[in-house]
Amino acid sequence: MKELSEESTENEVAYYFFSNFKINKDAKENIINEKIDGDVLLDLEDLDFKRLGVKLGPLKKIRTYLNENKHNFKEKKINEVITDKSKTEEVKYFFDKYLNFTENLNDLDGKKLLELDEDKMKSLGLKLGQRKKLAKYIKHFKTLIEKEGNENKLEQENKIAKMINNNNNDNILYLKKQNEEYKKKINILENKIK
Repeated sequence: MKELSEESTENEVAYYFFSNFKINKDAKENIINEKIDGDVLLDLEDLDFKRLGVKLGPLKKIRTYLNENKHNFKEKKINEVITDKSKTEEVKYFFDKYLNFTENLNDLDGKKLLELDEDKMKSLGLKLGQRKKLAKYIKHFKTLIEKEGNENKLEQENKIAKMINNNNNDNILYLKKQNEEYKKKINILENKIK
């Protein structure tokens, strides 16, 4: 039986846990029904496993297995970015592609998506695995938005510094010109005095 990874499906996860860690049939079915795939295994807390029906003995074995095999679970790349300006159609596309979910999204735009919490995700009908993924994606989007905001701020600060620098150069040229005119006036006055 192959090792679990971020690519493992909920069926593969359930079967692996059932075969290797002796979880009960209810827990196995809950893992499938709640869409617990390899992409969210490392995000699950003990309480999540308990809610899935995993007993303490198998849970300890699962925790040990996951800790020893973290290297098998790589972060999936997300090609889309949802921002507060994203339209409902973009959000629907994202949900379909990354969460395999298309229900109850009629008025969910990017701004509302970025504000989703656990309770709002539940009210949409998202399963535990989908909620864990979405929480991870929202965190990722917010980090990207913040990073872009910081880059824009830095860019603005650089523009201001450049303007000040250019302004200083203009001021220096003006003062040099003034200084030359001042020297000419002094020469004229000196010549008049002689």
